Amino acid sequence: MLLAASGCQTSADEGALRGDVVAHCDGVHRGIDQAAAAYRDGRDSVAGIGNVREFMTVHAYRELLFCAKVRSTSSDGRAAAKAEDVSVLAQSLDEVGPPSSQLVGPERTKVIDLIDQIAARSKEIRDIPVRGD
Repeated sequence: MLLAASGCQTSADEGALRGDVVAHCDGVHRGIDQAAAAYRDGRDSVAGIGNVREFMTVHAYRELLFCAKVRSTSSDGRAAAKAEDVSVLAQSLDEVGPPSSQLVGPERTKVIDLIDQIAARSKEIRDIPVRGD
């Protein structure tokens, strides 16, 4: 009886933890969407996120890799590959010249394009069913 009760508790704990992790990942995706929209609108920083390029190059990749692993439902590596794509995009973004506020014309357009691509990969990862659903 005690084992059965403890098994139920473990299962409930795992379910709650999974819910917390999924909620965290949903927050990451929302943050990426907000950052991408703000940068397209000409803002370099966003309340609660900070500098958009820094967020997209450091935070977004690390978090999206985690979220891709959480959401992956197969062993073929599709989710991980999308997160690796984000790494390549983030590195490209990091290599684009001076701070965002000094970028104009084609350079700023390139940054906007890279940020939009990261946001698109984020959406692809978000659309993968959560493991166990």
